[in-house]
Amino acid sequence: MPDAGNRGGKHLDGASVILTLEEIQAAISPATFAGEPSRHKISPAGIATDSRQIKDGELFFALSGDKFDGHDFVMSVQARALAAVVEESWFEKTKPVSGNFLIVQDSLRALQNCGRAVRRAWQRPIVAIGGSNGKTTTKELVFSVLSQARQTHRTLGNLNNHLGVPLTLGGLQQSHEVAVIEMGTNHFGEISRLCDIAEPDYGLITNIGREHLEYFVDLAGVARAEFELFDYLTEHHSTALVNIDDPTMRAKTWGNLPTITFGFSEGAQVRGVHATIDEDGCPTFSVNDVFMRVPIPGAHNAINALAAVAVGLQFGVSLQQARAGIESCRPVSKRMQVERLAGVTIINDAYNANPESMRAALDSLVAMPVAKGGRRVAVLGDMLELGEASAPSHREIGETINQLKIDAVFAFGEAAREMVKTVDANRLAAVEHFNDKRKMCDAVCQFLQSGDLVLVKGSRGMAMEEVIEAFRRAS
Repeated sequence: MPDAGNRGGKHLDGASVILTLEEIQAAISPATFAGEPSRHKISPAGIATDSRQIKDGELFFALSGDKFDGHDFVMSVQARALAAVVEESWFEKTKPVSGNFLIVQDSLRALQNCGRAVRRAWQRPIVAIGGSNGKTTTKELVFSVLSQARQTHRTLGNLNNHLGVPLTLGGLQQSHEVAVIEMGTNHFGEISRLCDIAEPDYGLITNIGREHLEYFVDLAGVARAEFELFDYLTEHHSTALVNIDDPTMRAKTWGNLPTITFGFSEGAQVRGVHATIDEDGCPTFSVNDVFMRVPIPGAHNAINALAAVAVGLQFGVSLQQARAGIESCRPVSKRMQVERLAGVTIINDAYNANPESMRAALDSLVAMPVAKGGRRVAVLGDMLELGEASAPSHREIGETINQLKIDAVFAFGEAAREMVKTVDANRLAAVEHFNDKRKMCDAVCQFLQSGDLVLVKGSRGMAMEEVIEAFRRAS
């Protein structure tokens, strides 16, 4: 299991949890309370799993992870926490003489059950967002659109897993009218479990791409994993928003699942009409003659924005309000963020990468204008978790680069070596591969000059944003 200890956890800011401690105890049953009885009637100020960030009155869940065990920090939070949820094995071994505790068999399952209990007490619509690429950007666009007409709650950052979803649900308030919950997966069954916790009323899958092939093997496996969301919606007679521009989704028959289709393709119920990519690399499109500009670079963000429009329409958001929501949204950290340093324009898309998102980012690099004398430079890291598809997928990216007007490639990582082997070095100003990131940073900093346009991208484990930091220090 990924690290779930308090050193890697999160807490949510905001008003109190809508359940009292007594109600939470009932929801995570079997659970025993040990401590001051008067606390039973109090609602926690929030839910936390990080002892370093615990706030007064929050309920602390002690989770065990690969690197840390939250139980090691339970006593340090007692002065601030309303109570701590701990496992019986720890409590029996430690035998604390003071403090307030909810004692359970499994603190992770207790957290998940707590999140589900809050969701059920709240009783309003939830929109779940899954997919291989663009989940977080789409979630932010949907949130921005819905917020034009409804009090909206959303996943903070990318807290989209078995920890993040219940934490997000714990932040629901009675003032919220709708919630947007992001759901990620890299193993079969994970989306199903997240749906059991969040119980969504609507579901949207951005696309089906070659993600986590180390576990899913092929595109069919990815589809099977992502479609767990639509399977849940089918079972519960809920509504799916279907991107018919995606070949996998377009080819599937949905049976009894209520669907709303969106896309730029003929026949979409919510259909967009492409316009242009502007000088900042941002896409524009229209819906029923209402023109919209997406302030996030990349042609692929047009479909993400159209998805947000489709969701908005289901909640009574007008097209004019949707436009205001789209145009006020801003890029998420390390996802097609554009910044300018020393005359160089940098596209920071370093959060993650797979073959489809890499191709989309390279297309954006080529679509954006470059200053006279400037060069288009790709600084790329390994695409991870591709299993046996890794080598051919990296070679495919090299072949893609050969088809595009890119002037230089700097690649980092063992898998990226296959990419560089495929690139036609004779037509580029520079093609270099590195296994030492510091050496690559030095080479990139020496190569770049005013007027250049640079894409920085790789899987999360490659931490490619460090190249940008090196250039910032050198500028």
